[in-house]
Amino acid sequence: MTSRRKILKTGLAAGAATALATPAVIAQSAPIKWRMQTYAG
Repeated sequence: MTSRRKILKTGLAAGAATALATPAVIAQSAPIKWRMQTYAG
């Protein structure tokens, strides 16, 4: 059985990884340019 300390430590590590990864994802998705494309036929 895992201890509360281990569960808390794992949760904090996952939260920190998510918090650090979020700005990188936002910065990476910034230069997306939308183009309209039509299909004739």
